[in-house]
Amino acid sequence: MLRTAAGELLSTDDIADRVIAAKGFDAGDAILRAAIREQVGSIVKRLHRGGEVENSGAGRASKWKLAGAYASPAYD
Repeated sequence: MLRTAAGELLSTDDIADRVIAAKGFDAGDAILRAAIREQVGSIVKRLHRGGEVENSGAGRASKWKLAGAYASPAYD
């Protein structure tokens, strides 16, 4: 989802919403949405430790984007 965001900062909620829409899941399923949001949070934190994504803000207010070289079209 971050690759298609074109440098836009996305929260874990934004990313979860895009995953739900892309997979065709029920957007009204609060339990599924919470589970996906939790999984997204774990993934972006791991990617941040590896330097693949950058964040702005802290906690639930964090927004994420691909870091430097990972955001370039050559990386695809």
